[in-house]
Amino acid sequence: NGTNSVDKVRRMTDALLDRAYVMKVTAFNLNEAGRVFERLNDRGVGLSPVELVRSLVMQRCDEQDGAVLLSSWSKIFSVHPKASVDSLLRYHWVTQKGDATGGALYKLIKEAFLKQEPGYEPMAFTRDLEQAARVYRSIYEATSGNGEFEAVAQSVVTLNAKPLIPLLMKIHGFVPGARDRLARVAFATYMRNRLIADESSTTFEKVVYDVARRLTDHPDEIARCEEILNDAMVGDSRVVEKFLGLSIKDSKKIKLVLRAIENHLQRKAVEGRVELGIAPPKDVHIEHIYPKNPLPGMTLPRGDQLVHRVGNLTLLSSKLNTKIKNAQFTVKSDEYAKSKLELTRQLGQYRQWRERDIAHRQRWMSQEVLEVWPKEA
Repeated sequence: NGTNSVDKVRRMTDALLDRAYVMKVTAFNLNEAGRVFERLNDRGVGLSPVELVRSLVMQRCDEQDGAVLLSSWSKIFSVHPKASVDSLLRYHWVTQKGDATGGALYKLIKEAFLKQEPGYEPMAFTRDLEQAARVYRSIYEATSGNGEFEAVAQSVVTLNAKPLIPLLMKIHGFVPGARDRLARVAFATYMRNRLIADESSTTFEKVVYDVARRLTDHPDEIARCEEILNDAMVGDSRVVEKFLGLSIKDSKKIKLVLRAIENHLQRKAVEGRVELGIAPPKDVHIEHIYPKNPLPGMTLPRGDQLVHRVGNLTLLSSKLNTKIKNAQFTVKSDEYAKSKLELTRQLGQYRQWRERDIAHRQRWMSQEVLEVWPKEA
């Protein structure tokens, strides 16, 4: 309320006027400034690993390189509005040395500088990280392009599938064919293990990070890395088991899953080429076949548990979605049958929409998913 707000402002004003001190500390070179900065950080509110690493670099650089390094670090810190610069630092380390987080990451990087390991001197390290920032940015900006790598990058950003980013950063500059195959296998592993089967994120991260690290030392082992990821994939029976009960509320995730299934169905229908492009995501709506807000007399037992089941979801144009929003299923079914989308047109075969019909369709979709994100025998 207003009284509490006024009291809070008064207390803050008193604290600033009576108990706050401003001190001026003069440093005569970047090295000395960096040491003061690090000491003060040890005694106050902790800084992020990337801020500490920048300070470390500036402490150890030659005075004549200071302006160039500051310019490079400015670019690193402005990597992308949706991308974390601390994550960039961690992912860069993952591709070089393996995983580390938080305070441990800074300590490991500092140790590498103190030991003067190759690549861990101010200019070389900053240039490598700046290049990594450019690659990182390109992954987040992969909103166009028809290549398979770009499509995987778009999907990774859409799903916020962060464990895959270090691997994408690592293979970004590889020969397109091999790079695309590995990206495809890595994404299939993510979809099976994490999105569908909900397996341990820690286990998944370890496998993918180890692959990214392996490619630093052995860039010619990309085929072996494909095998490692394929071996780590959840098997078909487990995917089907988990998919049968899968519910997804997140609109971006379900739209990606449905679009992937639809593209696969279209390829099968026309023997290897997509006959009908799906409209851009903003022009396609997710249709809840059993609606989220059913009209009186149209409710199903356990309807609230069924509405977000994958088998109860499909894609529709915005115009048709509005037209049949809460209509009786028989009306919807006739409209579905006219759709140009295979996934939606298939609904025309149903004359009722009950729990068992949702389960039947979800089982059919589970078999398609095995082909969308396949595990090699």
